Amino acid sequence: MPGSPTPTPTDARYKHIFESASTILAIANEQGEFVLINDYATKVLGWSVDELLEQEFIRLVHPDDVQRTLQNLDGHRSGEGTSGFENRYRRKDGRYVWLRWHSSVRDDGLIYASATEVTVEVEQRRRNAKLEEIHNAAARLANVGAYEVNLLTGDVWWSDEVKRIHEVPLDYKPRLDKAIEFYAPEARPEVEAAINFAIETGETWNFELPFITAKGRRIWVRAFGRAVYDETGRAIRIRGGFQEISERKRQEEALRVAVNEARAASEAKSSFMAAMSHSRQLCETAYSYENSGQSVQLDIQLFSLVWIDFGARIRA
Repeated sequence: MPGSPTPTPTDARYKHIFESASTILAIANEQGEFVLINDYATKVLGWSVDELLEQEFIRLVHPDDVQRTLQNLDGHRSGEGTSGFENRYRRKDGRYVWLRWHSSVRDDGLIYASATEVTVEVEQRRRNAKLEEIHNAAARLANVGAYEVNLLTGDVWWSDEVKRIHEVPLDYKPRLDKAIEFYAPEARPEVEAAINFAIETGETWNFELPFITAKGRRIWVRAFGRAVYDETGRAIRIRGGFQEISERKRQEEALRVAVNEARAASEAKSSFMAAMSHSRQLCETAYSYENSGQSVQLDIQLFSLVWIDFGARIRA
């Protein structure tokens, strides 16, 4: 406010606010030393005000955060403030807490800062990130991803694994009108029919269809999902999973070929055995004629008859 006196730590009206604030308030110099800090800091860090003023604050920063903190301090030296900077400070009892800082540099060259403890928030965020990392690793191993389409806005969301299957960059922004174009042309009517039927009836869909990636590679995918409705029964979203099944399809095709080959071999063996049985009967007939004293000669003509008969059975 124009004409208002510049607040200083010794002004009584500001000192009351300074000391009663439920957040850390501090003034630091460019050398990384607190020149003033409020009592609330002692509640968060366990150190007395005097102990905090007697040491460079970088000594309290977690070793893994020192480099980032020094870079942040360099920014202040060039007149830049900070908003939302997070680092860990060591409490007097040895534990570390996460602080989120907001600061600015005044004309006097001092850094005016406030900090809020966010240990629970940061640790929860890190746990969530770890769970997401595990989930993504499992999804990548199984070639399964997730997707969601907002039917009201047309916004489309793909998980990282869905983007990998499509062979698009991880920063790719999918569009509803383009998503179906990844399916092979002959498969698109089936995709549209399945999703429209599911939206109208509430049934889930689950289909396996040929697919063409952004790099032109032909693969097989499995897509499944369902519609989500609001309280009036209007479909507002569709959600589901997406999986590449090319390897499974190759195995199924290899099995089909092997079964057909085995069946053909079995049929050929049966034909061979039937032909040999018939040929044996011809030979036995000729032998019986010869033993009976009749003038049937077991010669090359008879063997020709045998093998002609065998060949005909094999070709049949």
